[in-house]
Amino acid sequence: MMHCKHPWIWLALAALAGLTAAAAAEDSTARAAAAGEAVFARVDGSAISVAQYEAELKLAYRGKFYHGKPPEAQLAQLRREVGDTLIERVLLLAEAKRRGIEPDAEKTRTELVAFEARYRDNPRWQQRRDQLLPMVTQRLEEQNVLARLEAAVRAAPKPGEKQLRAYFAAHPDTFTEPERLRLSVILLKVDPAASQADRDKAREEARAIWQRLAGGADFAALARERSGDASALNGGDMGYLHRGMLPEALHAQLDKMVPGALSEPITLLEGVAIFRFDERLPAQPRGFEESRERAAGLWRREREERQWREFKAGLRRAATIRVLDRSRYPSTEADRK
Repeated sequence: MMHCKHPWIWLALAALAGLTAAAAAEDSTARAAAAGEAVFARVDGSAISVAQYEAELKLAYRGKFYHGKPPEAQLAQLRREVGDTLIERVLLLAEAKRRGIEPDAEKTRTELVAFEARYRDNPRWQQRRDQLLPMVTQRLEEQNVLARLEAAVRAAPKPGEKQLRAYFAAHPDTFTEPERLRLSVILLKVDPAASQADRDKAREEARAIWQRLAGGADFAALARERSGDASALNGGDMGYLHRGMLPEALHAQLDKMVPGALSEPITLLEGVAIFRFDERLPAQPRGFEESRERAAGLWRREREERQWREFKAGLRRAATIRVLDRSRYPSTEADRK
């Protein structure tokens, strides 16, 4: 199946093919009423049809649960999310219109040329291009308008010195270099599909190597000779690794080890490994000045996210929203309170 960069195009193609008669009717109460369509929700006088909702749900379902049927709780959450997205779109487009935000005509033309080039070999697009083109153009213009509205709402000033220092002080873990461990490894590779006999043989070999190491054999030399890991060229030296870069079960062993100690042979997905714990560098807080640029970026990103989230919530509070088909919009705990 062709991957679709513009999934909404299938709503239009399906509508014109007679598969869903209202997939393209996105914003008019009068149009929905004239067609006798069932209405999912009304948002400040604009209607969202059930057909439109179901088409959007189908796309969302296909994108999120393509390989199987989800648990009922996840499907209920998806139904709610699709409804919220459609309601939010109506509100945002209305706000953009109120602000007088116009689409960038040149950008729309460029996107339309790219769009036509992408779908020119699609049979349904070829047959119905003249009918679909107005809807595609409108949708590209709407996407452009929504992007411009979001950019305007998100725009946040640079933090002042006091704000920046307060943010830095409030997030010490964010500006701390985590503990790092320096390890060396000898890995006897085993194909994940290998037989049990092959795995047992690798474990026996690893045990023999471990005994040689415990008896004083040179780790680097054995790593160069026997290890299948990329670090073999460096005598097994893996460099400094943060917690989380290795299996948690290994970390449980490393926490009990002192520099120079060897792990018992450990079975991994890649095979059987012996680790040598070389060095532990404790977590190291970074200073404010060296963290200034990162702190400013994180502060600004959080501020922009909060502004955008609060803006959308404000639009919903000020709007008259009536969901007429509650079966497609499951209630949440907040609704029931």
